[in-house]
Order: sequence, then C-alpha cells, then structure tokens
Amino acid sequence: LDGREGAPAPAPPRASFSDYCRSVAEAERSASRAYFSRALEGATTTPVPAVRTSDAPRAHTETTWRRADLAIARAGAEQAGVSIANMIQAAWAWVLARRGRVEDVVFATTRSGRLPSFPDVKEVVGCLVGTLPLRVRVDQHASARSLLEAVRNSTVALRAHEHAPLTPLLAGAGIALSTLGVVERYDLDTAMRARGGRDASRAFALFERSDFPLVLAAYEDGAGARLALEHDARTLPREDALLLLEHVGAAVRELGRAARDGDGRPLALLPI
Repeated sequence: LDGREGAPAPAPPRASFSDYCRSVAEAERSASRAYFSRALEGATTTPVPAVRTSDAPRAHTETTWRRADLAIARAGAEQAGVSIANMIQAAWAWVLARRGRVEDVVFATTRSGRLPSFPDVKEVVGCLVGTLPLRVRVDQHASARSLLEAVRNSTVALRAHEHAPLTPLLAGAGIALSTLGVVERYDLDTAMRARGGRDASRAFALFERSDFPLVLAAYEDGAGARLALEHDARTLPREDALLLLEHVGAAVRELGRAARDGDGRPLALLPI
C-alpha cells in the first residue's frame, strides 16, 4: 500500500522498448567487430538452390515432420549434448554444403535478443530479435557428432554478440547472406488452440516475409514439428521446394541417428 488506506502501491516502472534500444545503440562494439572479423575471415557467399528475382512472387512451402524422425532427432540431440535447434542448423549447413559442393557455408540465424544483462528484459514489449551470420565448416571426413558440436560451439559464441549490426559485419567480410535458418520452439496454431473455447476448433497460420532469397523455418513445440521454406516461386518451384525439405528432414534424421547410436563414420558415408 502507498500510505493511503486501501490504495494499492504504484506498480514499479516497466523496462521500456525505447530504453532497450538506447542500451543497444550505446553498447561497445569493438569486441563484436573483432570476433566476427576472425569468424568470417576467408568466408565466401554460400550458393543456394534458388535465387530471388525482384518481381517474382514469394512462395511458402511446408511439410510436417514425421514423429518417428523427430524422436530420433531428440534422442540424438540429448546424446550429443546439443539442442534441437543445433541439430536443424547442422542439417541445413550439411545440405547447403552437399548441394553447393562446398565445405564452408555461412547463413543467417536469428537470436532472441533478450539478454540478461538488460534489467527486466523479459518484460520488454517489442521486437528484440537480431540476425547474425553463422559460419559452419562441413568436413565430409568428420563425424556427425563433430559437426553437431561445432555448430553448438559457434552458436554459444554468438551469445555475447547478439546485437552486433549485421550490415557492417557483412561489408567487412565482403560476403552476402543468401539464406536464413530460423528455429522456433513455439507453434502458433498449437498455442492458440490450447487456449480452448472457440479457438480449440480454429486453425491459425503465421505468415512471415523476409528479404533473404531462401528461408528455412523449423517449428518444434514438443508435440510435433514442421519444416517450411520461403522461396522464389519461379526459381524454386513447389515440387523442388518439397524435395529440398525432404533433404533437410533426412539430414536431421541421419544426424540424430548417428549421434544416438555413436556412429563415428564420416559424413560422406552417411545417406541423405
């Protein structure tokens, strides 16, 4: 109480989005510049299965992840000490490397931006998400577990640099990012139906747009999972997009199986 009988004490001020933005703008960037200078040294733009033309319609293609494959991925992630997000990021890197016939890939990844260093960051209302480059060296002579651990270590290293500005980082490295990989531990349709009432019988869809030529999105909420592509409908027709999603799903399944079973064979010998 605030001293007046029966009157509630005023609520403490909540952290504001503007305060958060100000904090990010004033943050010291030298450590992030040094980190990405090292991390991206010698990197090149990763080829992707489709390019984007300025006037082409955008398409959204998705597939449901088979429950058996999801169980394998979860078991493998637990055995290797990585997250499902790491598993999907490693699979995406592996697929890009196989299709592009390269062993060094760089793609964009998103970070929540809700760092504990900012007071009451969980209470901030606003878009805090940041986008950063993730470089993965896909050694075809290394094991699945080695790839998973490398991806985990790289994503952990990004935590200290979640708000580094993307554009100058890429300019400094002389590369462009042609694909984005997003992993969400939240499915809108599942969450909204769980509210009950009339929502329980409704269907909810999330429509997102990105400037990247190709976007892989994975939605995994514990009950199930979906894989989706946002792509140029002209350069990557729906049937080819479905094949690409099948390729990614197979890569996740094989990484999970190898990690679960302790299969130390090189990636080049694993079937995807």
